[in-house]
Amino acid sequence: MEAYKRVNFSKTYNLGDLSSKIRVMKYNNQAGYNYFILFYPSWRHSKNNGTADLRYKYNKINWHNSKLYFENYYIYSKYPEDIIKLVTILRQKGYKISLCDEEQDKKTKLEEKEIFASNTSIEKLVNYYSRKPYDFEILCSKIFNRLGYICELTPPTNDGGYDILLIKNEERIIVECKCYALDNKIGRPLIQKLVGANSTVHADKMIFITTSDFSVAAIEFAQEANVELINGRVLFDFLHELGFINKQPIEISLAEYQLKISDLSLYIPTDIYERYYLE
Repeated sequence: MEAYKRVNFSKTYNLGDLSSKIRVMKYNNQAGYNYFILFYPSWRHSKNNGTADLRYKYNKINWHNSKLYFENYYIYSKYPEDIIKLVTILRQKGYKISLCDEEQDKKTKLEEKEIFASNTSIEKLVNYYSRKPYDFEILCSKIFNRLGYICELTPPTNDGGYDILLIKNEERIIVECKCYALDNKIGRPLIQKLVGANSTVHADKMIFITTSDFSVAAIEFAQEANVELINGRVLFDFLHELGFINKQPIEISLAEYQLKISDLSLYIPTDIYERYYLE
């Protein structure tokens, strides 16, 4: 019966031979879209790194079903590579299947490379870093690091009015970083907050960086309080001048972040991976 269901499913979508370990069931997919979830083998008794705890003589591997919810079918296998291969084939045939968590992680890492390609723009920087404000602070710290400063980032949860402390020789500078949409200008209150923070820090200089721009009131107050302002245009110029922007364009595609069998080494304990996947 299991073989019949699998063969019938394969014929319906012209998939060719499927792994005999795959199980297929009819299913009312109420989610309204196709998606899959991967689960990985693990030891019943493991060390902190996931490998087998050799103190247990009769240790065993626990295999967990990876699952694909596709149209009116529920497909599963205890071997994650079976589901990865099936998803790849279905996508190649034009069927849309949502990214799994692991693929989303791969895509996010590739997107970071993409925003520093020659075909990037300040808009792409905003779209990427607006979801990751602390990563934007890290980017700003890298800029100053290349300018020769020692950079100390404040904790993400600590809103003390500034994000970075810069140190160079005897000079100390505090920096506030805001990744804002281009039409969302920084107003005077945020500049005042930075100045207020410096009443405690007593830095020699204050800098405010944003991907957008500053209001007239903010600019006037910054001049009075001796705060250096860096807007999106100046920031983008810095990235070019300091070599953050690649010379070649980069375009990422599904093929680059689609999960591959080799990616399993990141999720499966080393001893299990070497035993079953490096043959």
